[in-house]
Amino acid sequence: MHKYFVARDVAGQCHASTVGTMGGSFVVAWFQGDHEGALNSRIWLTRGQPKDWVPPSVVSGDLAPCWNPVLHAQISGSLLLYFKVGPTISSWRTFLSASADGGVTWSDARPLTANGVGGRGPVRTPPLRLRSKRLLAGASTETSGDSPHWDAFVDISDDDGFTWTRAANIEIDHETFPGAGIIQPTLWQTPGDDIHLLARSTAGQLVRSSSS
Repeated sequence: MHKYFVARDVAGQCHASTVGTMGGSFVVAWFQGDHEGALNSRIWLTRGQPKDWVPPSVVSGDLAPCWNPVLHAQISGSLLLYFKVGPTISSWRTFLSASADGGVTWSDARPLTANGVGGRGPVRTPPLRLRSKRLLAGASTETSGDSPHWDAFVDISDDDGFTWTRAANIEIDHETFPGAGIIQPTLWQTPGDDIHLLARSTAGQLVRSSSS
């Protein structure tokens, strides 16, 4: 295992990196600012090979604060970038930008859904492409306050990541579950076509759920 830096001597924090490959090169994005939720937090991106990266640049425009970028390579060869925008996690909206040239240029970011407050699409890890070509994205919502709730769900796309249909929350009993709940699921498909997920939790352990 080798470690390569794509950004050095930067002010503030670099967090939540995501990596894609296009045409034999790597594309890496992350969010960077004074701290999580800072007004100067933007999505940054670089391309290249280990030890040979182009200078990082902002790809989220004036949107802020930004969080949790996720890259997805489409079958067509285009690259999609999802990221969250909002002052707090509970007010997140997911935005989508696309690149047809391997990450050199990007379309203006647009909201992924019309009513996606709280986060839609991939929340932290790349979507899973099923053998049927359908995409599944592990997503979640977080609310704070006197009774915080974390809930995970799966978003479904049949057009390779442009539009999404929200499934129901993974059912947990918030009356008995330790703490707020579960977030940020990651998914895989078995040879027998079952789908499984692992999620973070406030129970002090990972949580697993499965579906046929």
